Amino acid sequence: MELRTFEMVNAEGKRNVKLCNQMRSQAYDKVMELLTDAGLEPVKAANGDLSFPLAIDANSGDTYYIRLAVSLSNKPLDSKIEKKTKAKEPDIEVPNLFA
Repeated sequence: MELRTFEMVNAEGKRNVKLCNQMRSQAYDKVMELLTDAGLEPVKAANGDLSFPLAIDANSGDTYYIRLAVSLSNKPLDSKIEKKTKAKEPDIEVPNLFA
């Protein structure tokens, strides 16, 4: 895919919110299409996340979902949010979900 060039920020340094929202909406729809084509049954969550069911808990019967937040950002791909360290959980074996 060839990236297109847009005026994302005006001369005053303000982001074009309308353009960004429309781009995010198109990207959201495209990812929904791709997930549907892959047989993953995506749904839009109440908070707007793009979600699809992944597994059912054997004890509770609860469905677990992958939730993807679709956002538009110019932050470098190697930047990340600092996370608090947690106690290490024991290792478990997870079967291949897509085999």
